[in-house]
Amino acid sequence: ITSQAAEILFEQGLRTTRRNPNLGGLMLRGCAFQDEASYDESGDEDEQLRHTNPAQHLARGLKLNTTLKFLDISLVFWSDRQLETILNAIEGHPTLTKLDLEGSVFGPLSIQALKNVLKSPRCRLKALDLSQLNHVRDIGRERTPLDREGLMEALDASHSLEQIMLNHNNCCSYLDLSRIIRLLRRHPHVCQVGFDDFIPDGTPRMKTIGLRSTIRALLHQNRSGHGFILESARAG
Repeated sequence: ITSQAAEILFEQGLRTTRRNPNLGGLMLRGCAFQDEASYDESGDEDEQLRHTNPAQHLARGLKLNTTLKFLDISLVFWSDRQLETILNAIEGHPTLTKLDLEGSVFGPLSIQALKNVLKSPRCRLKALDLSQLNHVRDIGRERTPLDREGLMEALDASHSLEQIMLNHNNCCSYLDLSRIIRLLRRHPHVCQVGFDDFIPDGTPRMKTIGLRSTIRALLHQNRSGHGFILESARAG
């Protein structure tokens, strides 16, 4: 999708008008965006952002929209700065309840932007997919390590989320587990979490049983009256 096409598609297509009053969702999963200017691998990200207009066009379109219920920008591989621009645009969106960011590159800018989205009093997000983050390298950089502690702090700011998908993020250490359990204890409205890589392959059988028992015991506490699903092929 070229920059010119993105401008028409997003800035005009997402605008809530009498002709387009009930747009409910936008799915861009796996879309490839390009611009007439090529990326400068050695240039700074501000310059790249000026040439990466599709992210700006999408952000402008989102700000003009008041009806969107779900947004899927998974596997698009925006840069950290681009993703920050898009997340800033949906902060306080009046109707958005489902956001799919699978495969995104999260750096410090986009993690802070996500935190701002989730802590907004106007946030209505119920479902958030953060699967397989930072599995590709950022524009002009090596692969960005995922700041899992920063991500948990962002999620902890939420007051509306009910479903969180964290598949394929290697959240399998006891430290990661304790962060996630603390998050769930503080947020009883969260009723579903996905970790299909929660227990890594090759984990000894007794340790696997111990992890499963720990998960079940910790999740059982303070959850009377609340249904909860832990989606994990290995955690059972």
